[in-house]
Amino acid sequence: MFRRSNLLQTGRWLARSLSTGNAAPKKAFSSPFSRHFFIGASTAVVTFSVFSNFNIRLEAPPVNSSITPENSISVDSSIDAFPISISPQNNKNINTSFDLLGAGVRSVTFLGLKVYGIGLYLSTEDIHKVKQVISATSEFNSALKDPEQSTEFISKLLDSHTRFAVRICPVRNTDFTHLKDGLIKSILSHPLSKSGSPVKDEVSRGLEQLRDVFQGKKGSVPKNHLLWIEVLKDGKVSISYEDTKNNKLRHLGEVEEPMVGKVLFLQYLSGKKPLSEPLRTSCNEGWSKL
Repeated sequence: MFRRSNLLQTGRWLARSLSTGNAAPKKAFSSPFSRHFFIGASTAVVTFSVFSNFNIRLEAPPVNSSITPENSISVDSSIDAFPISISPQNNKNINTSFDLLGAGVRSVTFLGLKVYGIGLYLSTEDIHKVKQVISATSEFNSALKDPEQSTEFISKLLDSHTRFAVRICPVRNTDFTHLKDGLIKSILSHPLSKSGSPVKDEVSRGLEQLRDVFQGKKGSVPKNHLLWIEVLKDGKVSISYEDTKNNKLRHLGEVEEPMVGKVLFLQYLSGKKPLSEPLRTSCNEGWSKL
């Protein structure tokens, strides 16, 4: 039976293998109000106002205060570290506990520009399902590197209702439209979305639902904010947005068609050209550590 200690060992291994070094220390807060004030009643009012505001800022809870070097990994030096484990207690936007399987960076191939850091999480409760599928897969490590066999492996996991979550963190400022278009483009590039596919109608229906989730969602998505994508037990996809600066979560909606989640995760984890080869490689090593 799978033990929790194995998960902790996997987490530590991920931290060692994926960490790119210690993050640069943040600069201490420095008040801009350093000028000398004249003595008098007006000065007292101004001074009280300044330091009252200062205290209010200090009382606000720090974002991601539970993330430490011991329980996180560095995916890219330009963004915050990713937690090794997440749960509804510290991430109200998700529905169960997850452990990090692998992480990497998505880049635009023809320009070599980094787009976002991405972490793929596996439901703690569903690890036994994964182990069963792994045991039934001959020459498992070789199968992970084969485009067709890796597709079959990930399909079996999703068909067995294994739950996954994805944490997407932009490395530069973007907006909701670009995030939506990126997801849709990724899904449309998979063979199951092409003409002649037996599930093309289901994928098309799911894409309309995905567009509806982002309908009316406008504005910028700053660097270091988060988009969460969770595959639920029934195959639906839950999407939420986290404003890490103000520590706010917003549930954007759900895609009811299961084929959207299936195609998207096949793109992440299998095939000839995954969306992020560093992510796929990291996850392949993560499978082997279960």
